[in-house]
Amino acid sequence: MNLYLILDLAILFFPLALSFDRKVAFYRKWPAVFMSILIVGAVYILWDVLVTEAGHWSFSERYAGNFRILGLPIGEVLFFVVVPYACLFIYEVVRAYSRERTVRFPRPLSFVLAGVFAGMSAAFLGNGYTAIVMSAMALLFLLAGLFF
Repeated sequence: MNLYLILDLAILFFPLALSFDRKVAFYRKWPAVFMSILIVGAVYILWDVLVTEAGHWSFSERYAGNFRILGLPIGEVLFFVVVPYACLFIYEVVRAYSRERTVRFPRPLSFVLAGVFAGMSAAFLGNGYTAIVMSAMALLFLLAGLFF
């Protein structure tokens, strides 16, 4: 077993085990959760395949093993299932055990973060992948500030 796969299993262990908590009952949402993970995960896996093939990063066989799916280690593919599952689970736990049902994000902060990420994108212009990610984050926060 490789380190990447062990980390994926560690991330998944408690959210999966606690999905049957009566107050949260996350297991009841599994059809929608897995459908959303499938749709969004497919986009990120495609992105990951493309940037890996472009040489923006690689995976050490020592930590990620040598078994590959679409050129990606199994741990990398599972990452796009396990981490979203854990994040959605945590969100549902907070909603179940908190009186406040909405999460407020100040609109001005969106614009500040858009500026910060735009600046970081300019600073990393020579680093293709990093510049693309920083630009995407700048756009995300700008759109969030304008429309939400």
